[in-house]
Amino acid sequence: MSKQTTIIEIGSSKVVCLVAGKSGSELVIHGIGSCGYSGGYKYDMYRGITEYPDAKELSNALRRAVQQAEHESGMRIVKTVVAVNAPFLKSIVMRGERAGGTRNRYVVEEDEGVLGSISLRNTDRTGYVHIHSTPIVYYLDGVESGDLPIGSRIDDSLAGDFSHVFINEKMANLIDEGLRSIGVERICFLATPLAEARYLIPNYDTDKNAVLIDVGYTHTDVSVIRNEAILSLDVIPIGGKHFSSDIELVTKIPFSNAELIKKRYKFGLDYRGTTETIKNADGVVQYIDKEECSQIIMARMDELCDYILDTIEGRDIDPCSVKVYVTGGGIMMEDCLQYIADRTEMNLVQSYPEISRRQLNTSNNISAFAVASFVIDSGYSISSGVEEEPKKTVWQKIFKK
Repeated sequence: MSKQTTIIEIGSSKVVCLVAGKSGSELVIHGIGSCGYSGGYKYDMYRGITEYPDAKELSNALRRAVQQAEHESGMRIVKTVVAVNAPFLKSIVMRGERAGGTRNRYVVEEDEGVLGSISLRNTDRTGYVHIHSTPIVYYLDGVESGDLPIGSRIDDSLAGDFSHVFINEKMANLIDEGLRSIGVERICFLATPLAEARYLIPNYDTDKNAVLIDVGYTHTDVSVIRNEAILSLDVIPIGGKHFSSDIELVTKIPFSNAELIKKRYKFGLDYRGTTETIKNADGVVQYIDKEECSQIIMARMDELCDYILDTIEGRDIDPCSVKVYVTGGGIMMEDCLQYIADRTEMNLVQSYPEISRRQLNTSNNISAFAVASFVIDSGYSISSGVEEEPKKTVWQKIFKK
């Protein structure tokens, strides 16, 4: 059993705190806490964040999630890695290059950091804070290489393309203020899509472009990945909540009942002439036309599919020529994945991790599991608030300026 580590994942609608270790390849959960928050957070796919979470709401969510995880694990949490998802992030791909010079010069390990720093110089980070960078591909005298060609002679030049990830500065400050209010120190920020990609996409698919789609409650994240690096991050402001909201709006039933109808829905069935019986909290029974609900769900799903296709194509990628990995609990309706595959003609793969506690809601917490697994594999061991240095073999690909 590996030592315990602690992570906090800040999603768009909830905070998850996880205390975990590993037994072989299986993630072992020692304690988990989760708390929803709202407080005015809004995201626009063209303008980004338009309203930020309320500081008090976020702080309270952090406190409750940490307290629950502490209670389950019996561990006092004082330090943690904090992961944030796509609406709060920006990724930029830039190239760093240096000439070989007149003397014989050979590639050394330190060239990775030098090239990364050069590529970072001209990035536009207004309103954002740099959190980590990952090399994508190298060019030795114009010849492409997936790894840094250490020991090779440089005749002309050595270059590298790097993925630089930034967090929204105001959001970062809100998170740090919330953590300080509960006596927890942040070790570093981490992009959740990066951890998910490393956790869910097999190694043999990372040397070429792959797409990761994370369907959440309030939005859907679309990340293009290559060599375990983020090429692009896009956010579609449609998630599981919108299916239920549509049903609520049209049928006039309470949102909680609309959620139940959504979760019971199965794609591919003929609902003509069928009804759903719903009893409200006050005991009033309603009879809901299931065909009407089916039309509502299908309309929203078709809209989401179109947005996904447009987003991937907007990154100059043919959606049907790459593997597309789907995760998240936002639209976990029966046969949903098959419908999306048929509707978009994409090569979809659904991937879930191995964890030790099967009773946990895997689909709703998969991003937190991915972050914990990434941190453990990277060598961070946080036990009673003391962290060990990360293993260079893994973390050398993620450096901070």
